[in-house]
Amino acid sequence: RRGSLAASPSVLLLLSFGFDRLGLQRIYCRTLAENGAVVSFHDSCAYTNRSEYIDTGGRVFVQHSLVLADWPAFRDALGPTAERIARRGARS
Repeated sequence: RRGSLAASPSVLLLLSFGFDRLGLQRIYCRTLAENGAVVSFHDSCAYTNRSEYIDTGGRVFVQHSLVLADWPAFRDALGPTAERIARRGARS
């Protein structure tokens, strides 16, 4: 939903599930390059890799990825923001 504050907590929950529960070694997401708000959000996170991807239909995507070794630093960087947002939402 546009304007939602759930982005940071959602990203942390998804990455935690992938790395901590499923044991994945790398997680990536692809966002249509024209979706500037989401690309900007992902750019502001601590993802360690960013690249462009063009599908067979010619659509341009921005791909962000994170490897398991970088997960603790990512979690520590985004965690405080996600916790503040979650607490604020719990009071509503």
